[in-house]
Amino acid sequence: MKNAKKVFAMLIVLALAISMAIPVSAEVGTGTITITDAKVGEEYKVYQMAVLDFVEGESNTADDDLYAYYVEDTTGIGWYEFFVSQNSIFTLTPANTIAGRYYIGLATGVTLGDAQKAKLAKDAIKWANDNKISPAKTGTASNTTLSLSGLQFGYYAVDTTTGTVCSLNSLTSSVDIADKNSIPVVDKKINKVGDRDIVDDAADVKIGDIVEYSITIPYVPGAQNYIVTDTLSEGLTLVDKNKTAEWSSTTSITDYTKWFEISTPVSVDSSDNKTKITAENGSTKIVLVLSGEENATGAITIKYFAKVNNKAIVEDNGINEVKLQYGEKSSFTTDTVEVFPLEFSIKKVDSKDASKFLNAEFQIYKGNTLLKFEKIDGAYVYKADGSEDTLKTENGLYSIKGLDAGKYTIKETKAPAGYNLPAGTFDVTITADKENETITADYSSTVVGAVDTNGVLTIENSTGAVLPSTGATGTIIFITVGGLMVVAMGVLLVVRKRMSKVVYTR
Repeated sequence: MKNAKKVFAMLIVLALAISMAIPVSAEVGTGTITITDAKVGEEYKVYQMAVLDFVEGESNTADDDLYAYYVEDTTGIGWYEFFVSQNSIFTLTPANTIAGRYYIGLATGVTLGDAQKAKLAKDAIKWANDNKISPAKTGTASNTTLSLSGLQFGYYAVDTTTGTVCSLNSLTSSVDIADKNSIPVVDKKINKVGDRDIVDDAADVKIGDIVEYSITIPYVPGAQNYIVTDTLSEGLTLVDKNKTAEWSSTTSITDYTKWFEISTPVSVDSSDNKTKITAENGSTKIVLVLSGEENATGAITIKYFAKVNNKAIVEDNGINEVKLQYGEKSSFTTDTVEVFPLEFSIKKVDSKDASKFLNAEFQIYKGNTLLKFEKIDGAYVYKADGSEDTLKTENGLYSIKGLDAGKYTIKETKAPAGYNLPAGTFDVTITADKENETITADYSSTVVGAVDTNGVLTIENSTGAVLPSTGATGTIIFITVGGLMVVAMGVLLVVRKRMSKVVYTR
């Protein structure tokens, strides 16, 4: 009995010694990660990279330095190997009592800011995907807030737009992470049309104008997977920086700097033909893959040029949309700009019967410049080197398209057979209201018989003799002849009067 008591006492001492040799484990618990500003329908994942082990001291502040987190070197590739690969950030210290367990610490002088946490999360998520490591929790957002609960205390990588890392422990058992804290906003602008400064989202153009576009993206460190896709619709043709060469599907872009001016704290990834220009369904698509640096700051700016072609006269064919994909989840933002050519119409009718349409010939001037056109689908489309400078109505009507805003002068050069030419010219001033996406044409003329009806310039022609107007040559002739006749009559009267006074004598 006495020996049994001694053995029991020795066992108690041994147990106490063992318990003193083993760190006191923290209270086992679970926490919650809540993702705010979540995208509805998006799937979110969190990965437990390390496990909380113990508290080194007592404190009422949420200081991660009080906590120890560990990974274990297990069979197969896991988080231990990941932390080994991140040896510039972390140190691994073997546990004294448990083989294969390593405590994680930050390397000397290392601090993790938001950008570094985003980069770490990006690398961790890629590691998990490449090595088929399952997430601790997965959830799909049904609204803009998603909570993932029941997570063991530990260190986590959260797969959001840009990604981040966080800790769950007894002092920080609930963490809120905004999915869209670091959304890069893409801004597209029309800088110039020809020599006109624009710097806006919309502009009127004429066919043949060279449009200068710019894309600006404030660089957000950590959101490194930038893919810029810019789509020019059928009415726009990409031209090089010298504004001389036009891109086609057979054009090589081995030197993309010939086509774009890029100012960026990141680099362009042209490997495996990732950066490219393609033609799809008549539209030109520009894809630029930008690979970022962890601590880059500033903005990405991309400038290029496009020529307005004949297809721009079709509605929406001057639209240009840019799409920016970013982050691990291929989230994206877009921006759209538009250029649009203007038009007006002329209707030629009989002055006595407006339902009777007439055909005539006209020329159109802007200032002192005679404009040239190409006839496309029944309309006259402006072209600087076009083959047509005399426009002919068909069934009394024609449309003039592809012009920019301004004042135009219309001169009728050949009247319909049996009709008189108008004595003067017609002025048309075209303006564009981009806010309401409407185009207005204001017509003015000194010629009687030119009216604006429902946005169409209606020009009347009359028949019959053309009488000279006041001050014309014909009037001068009439006055001269009339004067001479009056003088002649006066002479005749004087002669007769004198003759009546003659006395005849024998």
